[in-house]
Amino acid sequence: MSSNQPTQNLLDSSVILDPVIAGLPRLLSVQETIRVLGIGRTKFYQMIESGEAPPNLVIGGKRLFAVDDVANWINAKKRQSAA
Repeated sequence: MSSNQPTQNLLDSSVILDPVIAGLPRLLSVQETIRVLGIGRTKFYQMIESGEAPPNLVIGGKRLFAVDDVANWINAKKRQSAA
């Protein structure tokens, strides 16, 4: 992607290109997830190891995060901060 193209909202789960996968959750890679969260890779892996990261799954050796899980995790953190 060139630097002058707009960045797609990674948490927008409504963007579905193939109707066959329309019912499946949008999955984010580690790189996409740390971009959404605005934290570094090392810190994120520390959070995964300590159980502090959003729920995730591993498919074919690749760790993935459902958009809805990341959004819910962010909202829970907001509620904790406000309490």
